[in-house]
Amino acid sequence: MLTFIGDALAGPLRARRGSASGQLTMLSTTSPFITSDPGKQNAYCDASANLLTNIFLVDVSDPIIGTIDDKLSKISNFLLNVPSQVNLSSNDDWNGQEFRLVVYGGNEPFPLGRARNQQSWNKVVSELNTTIVNPTKLDGHQMTDALRFVFNNYRPAYGTAGNIIVVGDGFDFDEMESATTISTALKYQYRFSLGFLLMTTSQVQRSVVQPLASDFSHFYPIDSVDYLSNPAVVQTQANWICSAFYPVPAPPTPPPTRLPLLTTATTAGPLTQTTANPLLPPISSCTQNVLFLIDQSQTLLVNGYNNIIQFDVLDGLPESIYVGVSQPDAILDDQIINSTSYKLRCKGSSNCFTGITFVMETSQAEGYNYVDVQKLSIINVLNHYTAPVSVSLVYFSSPDSLDPNNPDRSGILFGQITNSTNAINILNTTNFDLGAASDLELGFTKTLESLNKGYLENNNLVIFFARGAYERLSNCCPDPTAAANAVKQQATVQGVMIGPYSSKSQLDSLTGSNSIDANALIGGNTLNSTQDRLDAADQISDAIIPIIDSFLNNEVCSGIPGYADPPCEDPIDVLVLLHANSLENWNRIKNFTANELLPSLLGETGAVANKQLTTSTPVNFAVASYYYLDVVDHADFTYLLSVEDYQNLLTKISYRETKGTATLSTAYKKAIEIFEDGRPYASKNLILITDTLDISDLEDAFSEHDAMTQLVGGYTTALAINTDIIPGADYQINIDPSQLDSYNRYTRRKLANSLTQNNCVYKPVQVPTLPPVTPSPTLPGPIPLVKARNVWPDITILIDTSKSQENPMNDELFEKIRAFLDILLIQYSVGKHGSRFTVATYDGDTVEYSCIFDQDSYYDLSSCRNERLSLFSRNHENYRNVDGVLSDVLHNVYQNNTSGYRSLNENFLVLFTLGASSTPFTQQLKNIERKGIRTIAIGLSNNISNNDLSQFSRTAFSVPDWSSSFSGIDTNYDLADRIFQITTKKRLPSSSNFFGNLVFIVDQSGNSASDHSNIVQYVTDFVTPYLIDPVKTQISIVPFAGSVISPLSINSSQTEVDSWLDSWKLTTASSDYSANVGSAIQFAASELGSTYDRPTHVVFVLGSANVTGTELAQQLLNGSNLYVASYNIANNTDFNNLVFTSDRIYSVNSSVELLNRVVSLDVTKPNPMLVLDKDILETQEKNDQSSFPTSSIAADVIMLLDETGLEDNEFETMKQFLSNFTQKFSVGSESTQFALQSYNGRTIPHDGFHLYESTSGEVVKNRIQQLTLAKAAENSTDADLAGAIEQEIFFFLTEKNGWREDTTTYTIIFSHADSFYTRDTDTAMGVKNVSSVFSLGVNGMKFDYVQNFTNTGFYETVAGVSALNINAPEVADLLAAINNDYKNLVYPSTHSVKEIVKADFIFLIDSSLGSSKNQAVQQFLLDFTANVGTFSSSGNDTRMAVVVYGKSATTLWNLQNAQDIDSLRNRISQIQITSSSSGTVNLRRAIDSIILNEGDFGVDYNRPEYIIDIASSLTISPTIDTATSRHLNTRYSTFVMQTNNDNSTFSYCSQVLGTKLFTDRVAINPELSFDNSEAQGKLFSWISNEFSAWSTTFPDKS
Repeated sequence: MLTFIGDALAGPLRARRGSASGQLTMLSTTSPFITSDPGKQNAYCDASANLLTNIFLVDVSDPIIGTIDDKLSKISNFLLNVPSQVNLSSNDDWNGQEFRLVVYGGNEPFPLGRARNQQSWNKVVSELNTTIVNPTKLDGHQMTDALRFVFNNYRPAYGTAGNIIVVGDGFDFDEMESATTISTALKYQYRFSLGFLLMTTSQVQRSVVQPLASDFSHFYPIDSVDYLSNPAVVQTQANWICSAFYPVPAPPTPPPTRLPLLTTATTAGPLTQTTANPLLPPISSCTQNVLFLIDQSQTLLVNGYNNIIQFDVLDGLPESIYVGVSQPDAILDDQIINSTSYKLRCKGSSNCFTGITFVMETSQAEGYNYVDVQKLSIINVLNHYTAPVSVSLVYFSSPDSLDPNNPDRSGILFGQITNSTNAINILNTTNFDLGAASDLELGFTKTLESLNKGYLENNNLVIFFARGAYERLSNCCPDPTAAANAVKQQATVQGVMIGPYSSKSQLDSLTGSNSIDANALIGGNTLNSTQDRLDAADQISDAIIPIIDSFLNNEVCSGIPGYADPPCEDPIDVLVLLHANSLENWNRIKNFTANELLPSLLGETGAVANKQLTTSTPVNFAVASYYYLDVVDHADFTYLLSVEDYQNLLTKISYRETKGTATLSTAYKKAIEIFEDGRPYASKNLILITDTLDISDLEDAFSEHDAMTQLVGGYTTALAINTDIIPGADYQINIDPSQLDSYNRYTRRKLANSLTQNNCVYKPVQVPTLPPVTPSPTLPGPIPLVKARNVWPDITILIDTSKSQENPMNDELFEKIRAFLDILLIQYSVGKHGSRFTVATYDGDTVEYSCIFDQDSYYDLSSCRNERLSLFSRNHENYRNVDGVLSDVLHNVYQNNTSGYRSLNENFLVLFTLGASSTPFTQQLKNIERKGIRTIAIGLSNNISNNDLSQFSRTAFSVPDWSSSFSGIDTNYDLADRIFQITTKKRLPSSSNFFGNLVFIVDQSGNSASDHSNIVQYVTDFVTPYLIDPVKTQISIVPFAGSVISPLSINSSQTEVDSWLDSWKLTTASSDYSANVGSAIQFAASELGSTYDRPTHVVFVLGSANVTGTELAQQLLNGSNLYVASYNIANNTDFNNLVFTSDRIYSVNSSVELLNRVVSLDVTKPNPMLVLDKDILETQEKNDQSSFPTSSIAADVIMLLDETGLEDNEFETMKQFLSNFTQKFSVGSESTQFALQSYNGRTIPHDGFHLYESTSGEVVKNRIQQLTLAKAAENSTDADLAGAIEQEIFFFLTEKNGWREDTTTYTIIFSHADSFYTRDTDTAMGVKNVSSVFSLGVNGMKFDYVQNFTNTGFYETVAGVSALNINAPEVADLLAAINNDYKNLVYPSTHSVKEIVKADFIFLIDSSLGSSKNQAVQQFLLDFTANVGTFSSSGNDTRMAVVVYGKSATTLWNLQNAQDIDSLRNRISQIQITSSSSGTVNLRRAIDSIILNEGDFGVDYNRPEYIIDIASSLTISPTIDTATSRHLNTRYSTFVMQTNNDNSTFSYCSQVLGTKLFTDRVAINPELSFDNSEAQGKLFSWISNEFSAWSTTFPDKS
């Protein structure tokens, strides 16, 4: 073969080399652009004037064909050229065009960035490599998820064309349910143009994806990624971009055709690459003629080659290779180098795995001596060659019919032996019986039979020994011409005439060769002695060897072929069914299946071989063997092992003798059951390898096979050993057993590939089709699932977009922040009952809002953070006025009644900063924090210190490498998790709602100036955020040295505290080196008194090594919570006397570190100052949960005041009481609001005030004092309570009058009447739907009529108005009832684990526990069923499932099995745990068995699902990837119970639990005892807390 790689413009070439014919292939190394507009160079069309958003969705899953690196490289090259192909500038900013790149597959869809110029696009595309995307080489295509990502995140602006191009190489069929819905919404609801470049040979995948496209012309299928550079493909996608439409629908008549793939000389498809045989010597070890012609001229191309080719190189070396290229650089192309290197080979060696068949005539006419010479000649030839050859030997003489008493005179001695030594041994030990005739026709027929069994290519050589003459008898030896011609069609035949009575001319005619005249070579040799025959054999073999050399030297092929290539890309579940009637055949079949068939089936040439299968892998595998009425399932479709693991499994299967008939019918019947574990969309194909078929089972086997195909569909391929008929086989190969022997490598490989290629037939029982969808606006599916949490806060996000010289924001970096927001915000439940967000950018003096708390759903937030969040909407300054920014946010977000700000919700401000502020901003930050808004800063700079960053917020994160491609913020799941945990894990008292005393006792003994400044700043920063008020926080600061220094006594005035702090900052360090903390303790104790009206937190800020008086702390401050902040850790001073527990001492190295509020991302080294903050807040929380402070209530309270029968003096008493009552609360628009409605007899309510008037406690007090008493004109004593409540509903509970619908509402009835106006109460009873109603009688009586209006159960009465005062027991009860009711809203009461009934518990049990722990596991689960939930068969009660995992995962029972207590106990008692023999623990497989099969497992989305991993192994393999961990911990609540003896946590806990902050979700329980108090406490607390979070997040499901 001559291969030219030359200029595509050259004229026709002719290849001549002596008398040999050449095959010529022309391939172009260049693919010039074809432009539809000659005026636009290198462009197919012009999109430069279009307003356009072009989104590429690129599948980065590990490919079936080739490597992921090669795939991404070719896709990158394709993407880089796209802008120029649509005439966008390569130098300047584009004019309204934006390109976006989103990757998907193997993981969740992830945006790599956006670009509005070529330079930015180059940077975005440069991240398309495996260091950034899919580094673990996962498969799985998730195309539907990618389309959903666009719908969720990208909404084209009006007037801007939206175009989506999907570049994918597969489709996961489990996505079909929603694929059409989402694509329809994209096309018809948002008017995207939707095009697909689908790189797969799978016709079924093509048929499913094509309808998703905008029209037929927007779907372009190609076989592989190599075709992406084909000009037709390139031009097609360019046209998609240029013709993208919006806002009008697609043209009514879509283009009917697509551009045909170019297959002429400019084809840019894949070159056929061959693999050199590893057995051949390297080219460097032998002499070689190599001539390179490198010239671009047409003259040389046309004339030079022809002239050169005319010269034969007759030096005995292999022929020369000619390589031409169109340009000099092309000679370096890898394809040309590989192709050239391949063709160079050493003399005497061949890349072919050639088949040589020796044919011997063993007739009586030949005689024993001539037969022996033939045999010895063949042995000589075999000893000569070490080249890769496959040897067969045929012998012939007479047919069995000629002499029935002497059969087997003709046959095949061996076939396709690849080990010449084995062939020689067989020949040496074989004595041939001579036959009575020379049946040449029989000889050629047997030769043809041997060739057909070899599955060889067309490089076969036959050495045919014969006399050339044959008998023409009536019962023997017909004309051999037809049989000879059939052999010559499959092989080159060389005759060797030997023996008496010969005919060379006839043998020449039959073989088509110039037969070697062996008789002439033997000459006068009598052949009587062994030496004579050896001498003759030497002469004959010397004549044969050059013939074989010539044949080998003129053959070029690939040696032993590779495994089936390309691998099958259609979804096939293949069951390999094995049977053997002998141990020898079993070992052959087992070895062949493991080492040849498996690698060929499962993609040894692709990416699958070295990793485990997944449900996304095209071919899945199961194996079973069958016997008499029995089938053994060795691996079903759930195993999902790697090729190596399957091979190990197969090699361990022992031979089992079949007692009786091997019933194939039983195997077919069992196959139906095995296929049930397969994938619903996969074709259920069967490969049968057997050496027997009993005729008695034939009819049943046909019947059962028909039943199988009717139920599951599929295609059956059979490899039959010495068996002619296989019932039901669609494709069958018949072989001899020896062809499976390990030395027959070529034959085995060809057989395996033939089975594989014929198995790749997609015949499901029902071809998957997309469900029809009406092209109308629809939602693409449910809101993304979120994890149940206890708190859903409102969050304001400020993004620094300044362009300062040292750290400027640009479009690439902005996309990294957007990507981070995608990671973070998708975790939140969004809407009225969830979180709402404000998102804005800032720089200079400008704040630009994308949204302000206006989201009703996840989709609203998605639009806010994507389309409405833009860097390109304005010019940006090179400075940041943070003071102005915070002032703007305070005014437009937190003080704007129409902004959607919910003051009573948890609120956070998250501020991204690229550096220090250009202005001081302390006051504005203080104003925001005193509203109870918690602040978080994220520093995106190397130039800002931790202390400077800490000035921005109470909690800070430093991400100096945020722009890194490998560890940047856009891949920082840890940072996102920290923020999510901080904001949603639990509700803590805010700085504006902190009912407690904060006392700071500050060591100022001998401080340096810097220490003094740092300490003052630390205390000031600590105190500043708190709202100081008599019913909120009180502050005391006690500096000391030898004695107390100018302290701040307990103070509840914000102004006075701020003033004292300002004065303190002006003081200097003390020169007194003594540190008498005892004096400060005495002062603080005297200030606090003996009884506290609120929780008290005393913080000692100490640095001296000689502190005295510490013993007084526990004595005098025993009612306080004590903490020590030590800023001189080197002193090693014992501060234990100052605290009640040693864990309340927080130490740093120096005073400057007191100011550091940056979170340490190393969970083992937390920031001590942040831990101190957290401990104070958590301690306060426990106090609030025990006795919730009235001043912390934030509710709307409507008081209904019954004036019926009141005297003037009683009315004054009532007003005084109401004033005192309301002063117990913190009053204002961000806390509690009061309204009052007075009513009297049957008169219309006449006096009171509305909620919006409650701006402060003083205002409410004044309004109460202004009330007047109005007596009923008719002196009626029938109070119209129902009428008053109706007035409340219609006139008070309205937004216009200040009612906050999303705030808790309380109605308090102060009832005085002893009779009531009876009227219809249905309307009034409606108050109980919107308000919690309490009643306090003031006349010593209680009435059922009043009781009926309450819904809290609270109705008490005082003896009379004179007994009504703020200290009355009944009033205390009322306040307590209100406090408890509100507390249960803020801190929902946890449920006893026994009360948690409607929940599911899934136990994952590590098999490495071993059999010794069987009883412990059983008892633990039995105790669990007795102490947790209520198990029954009702379907509404608690359910349990158990999965045991080792190397594989086994579901002992799932959630759909019977759940009554007796059934569970019975199953638990049967649990038997056996350690995995390999020692490998695959926890990932156990998790996948649940989350990938939720429907079959019984998972119910309307119930909380708990997964408890009982773990014993130190490590797992494989690890749990991020996507699986996030999926698991979004849908499920997870817990790990470790059985190790030390206190270390297993390294994979964070993978199981989805976070590094998991100490409350891991318990150490070495004996696995349910009574282990610490482990049980953690387990029960986790169950209870998670159930509370579920109830908070999904109240409609609880």
